[in-house]
Amino acid sequence: MNVEPQKVLIADDDVINRQVLAELLKPEYTVLLAKNGEQALERATRHAPDLILLDVMMPDLDGYEVLRRLRADPQTEQIAVIFISGLDRPEDEANGLKLGAADYIAKPFNATVVMARVALHLQLVRQRRMLERLAHVDGLTELANRRRFDELYAQEWQRAQRNGWPLSLALLDIDAFKQYNDYYGHPAGDRALRAIART
Repeated sequence: MNVEPQKVLIADDDVINRQVLAELLKPEYTVLLAKNGEQALERATRHAPDLILLDVMMPDLDGYEVLRRLRADPQTEQIAVIFISGLDRPEDEANGLKLGAADYIAKPFNATVVMARVALHLQLVRQRRMLERLAHVDGLTELANRRRFDELYAQEWQRAQRNGWPLSLALLDIDAFKQYNDYYGHPAGDRALRAIART
């Protein structure tokens, strides 16, 4: 199975830090670069990285404000963020973590530690996405389940209300499925449901 490499956005106003981190991560990940907070927000929205390595001290928007804006936007609120900063006081680290950062690495950073933490947080991202998918998919048919229907219905209802659009819903029923199940057995009924789901 060909799995696409995960994306890491590096946001740092220091060109050397960007280059060092990019060279470190490029062999294993797709690397995106941003030289300031505005670029970081734009690239996070456009490219949906799996992880952001974010400097705290940047000239236009500092890393804390970038993180606040990421968390306020439904499109970027789930992106994992690791601060990499020259601010190494415990209160700086605590502030970053309270704002929702996944981790905090002080500069000068150790390459081995950065790689280990990036790998750890990207593994957590993969696991979270897998759990979210499992929570929204029926195990037998692999179609969206009732929980996912309820979420999507609420979103679409709000969109229809906002825009003054009508909302339509189509329901399908399988005629005489209980009798089919009773006559042929549940394994055959399960195969039939999977075939119908594929259709």
